Parts: sequence; structure tokens; C-alpha cells
Amino acid sequence: MARPIWKGMISFGLVSVPVVLYPAEQSHTLSFSMLDKRDFAPIGYKRYNKTTGKEVPWNDIVKGYEYEKDQFVVMSEEDFRREWRIHGDFVRKMPGVSAYRQNVVVVREREKGKPCDYDTLPIDGIVELWFKDEQTLQDAFGSAAGQTTMAHAKTFLGDITAFLVAERRVV
Repeated sequence: MARPIWKGMISFGLVSVPVVLYPAEQSHTLSFSMLDKRDFAPIGYKRYNKTTGKEVPWNDIVKGYEYEKDQFVVMSEEDFRREWRIHGDFVRKMPGVSAYRQNVVVVREREKGKPCDYDTLPIDGIVELWFKDEQTLQDAFGSAAGQTTMAHAKTFLGDITAFLVAERRVV
């Protein structure tokens, strides 16, 4: 089944209806694998080297894309930072974007006050794009610059989860 490209809620007074938007075409995106940086062997769910069977600590794991059977292109953290800078340049060309923020996760807590590891909460960051209204958002992602921006995102991000939210100021 296709991965949703947009998830959100439509509210009618006190009733909220969840909405999921799926692409009408098949998408071919990159899916990064965790690799042992010493020999680029794939890392299993419990972070073990699939060749040796030995557990691999997080500091020995790198991200890579398998372009052929057992052949990987490895991306370093600096590669990802560079891609985020490039991605920011693409976002700047999208019409109607009033603000853009890249938030990097520095501490993970599934439950407040209880730090957890990447396995428990596998999120690297959160990106915010701000638009005047939903139509401006739709126009931005429907534009050539928006299509280019999303195509670029799919070259270095494993998963993209989107939320359409409305600001409600409390303080």
C-alpha cells in the first residue's frame, strides 16, 4: 500500500475527522539502511552485524543506501547536514512559505523526565514550514519549486510524516 503524503484533521465545530492523502502514482524513494561503519554490513533491528552476528554499538553505525545487492553508499552526519542546507535553499524558492525551521532532536524522552534511546524514539528532527492558509500550502507544494523540494527530500530522508496544524496561542 502507498505511503500517505499528507495526514491531518478537518474540524466541524466540536467534531474532528481524520484525513489521509495518498499519492495517485507509485513513488520510488530511497530507503536508508543502518550499516556497521567498519565494513558497511547491514545492521539488524537489535543493532547486530548481519555478517558476524555481533552486536554493534550506536557509535559504530552509519546510514547508507543499498543501490545494488550488498553495495552501499554511506552518508555521514555531515552529508545529512549538507543536504539539510541544500534543502533549505529549495524551500526558499517555494512560493508562499512565510517561515521555515529545521529542529534537530538533541534529547529524546518518550515520557517526560525519562530519557530514551533512538530505538525507542527514532526521530532525528522536525521541520516546520509556515503558510498563511491551507490554500497557500497546497499551491506551494503543487508548484514546480514544491515538487523539486519534495523530490530532494526523498533523496536523503527515510520517512516523511506531515501534519497540517493551526496555531492556537495559549500564552
